[in-house]
Amino acid sequence: MGKENENAYFEKRIEDEKMRTRTLFFAVASLLLCSQVLADVTVFRAVHRKNATYAKINDAQWRIDSDGLSTFELAQFNVPAKPCQVSFVVVGVNSQPVQGTTGPIQYMPVGYIGEYTPQLGGAGHWSIHGPNGTPAATLQLEITTYVIAQLAAAVNPTYTGGSPSQCQTTNAPN
Repeated sequence: MGKENENAYFEKRIEDEKMRTRTLFFAVASLLLCSQVLADVTVFRAVHRKNATYAKINDAQWRIDSDGLSTFELAQFNVPAKPCQVSFVVVGVNSQPVQGTTGPIQYMPVGYIGEYTPQLGGAGHWSIHGPNGTPAATLQLEITTYVIAQLAAAVNPTYTGGSPSQCQTTNAPN
């Protein structure tokens, strides 16, 4: 092999290696950009107790505002006056995303979503609502059905009152 052919061979190898390095770099960069894996966010709503055993779970328990049912991520959930809480899982979103980000509520009917609405309740505030035009009474019924079916009631760890409850979920509205 002549000197010229040898130089051309090595130059070709160097260019090939540069191309592989660039390709690998862009592949890794793409993976990193695309790998902002979305998680699920659990949000909470405080509720009253029915008695020492059960959380109060019924349609009247859910105050529906124009934005839906207000809930909060755990870090911002601080409701010391109510002994129980219920939880909802907003699927495919990260904690405290951009305002207006939405995700379906796990195990609720299609079209029922959690929307990140910090402008309405501060950091960590999510609004749960149904499809456009869903009446408040329908949203209340769906929430009650969900909480009972998912056994979603639990003790509120921020409660500071004097009458605790086990906050178990009832098997029917109470």
